[in-house]
Amino acid sequence: MRIGNQQVIACLRTPGLWLAACLAEAAAILVLSVVPSIGNGINGGPAAHGLAYSTLSCTAGIFLILKKTPWSLAKAAASAALYGGLIELVQYFIPYRSCEAEDFAVNCIAALAGMTMAGILRPLLISRGKP
Repeated sequence: MRIGNQQVIACLRTPGLWLAACLAEAAAILVLSVVPSIGNGINGGPAAHGLAYSTLSCTAGIFLILKKTPWSLAKAAASAALYGGLIELVQYFIPYRSCEAEDFAVNCIAALAGMTMAGILRPLLISRGKP
């Protein structure tokens, strides 16, 4: 059985797919944020924060775009940044983790980058009469 382009596009325009991805990303961020440092700190540092929160913001943005939510991109970026702040606060109470303002700043910048990527993808995801 061959899957056509239209079927793939229809699947990518399903809000439930993006909600599931967003929740999975948020859960992964939480788990990696509360476990001890892995390897050489692969679950910490600016690169890890940048990748995690830009992806979370982009995925949340696509979900909100497909749900036709007003100010979808701004809400997605704000939600990702606030989630990053919450995670930093949780880390304050974990002895082997640290709460750092620099990490929160990277989370906010990454959330804006993710919002930008979702904005770039918006025209591809908005239905124009065809699935």
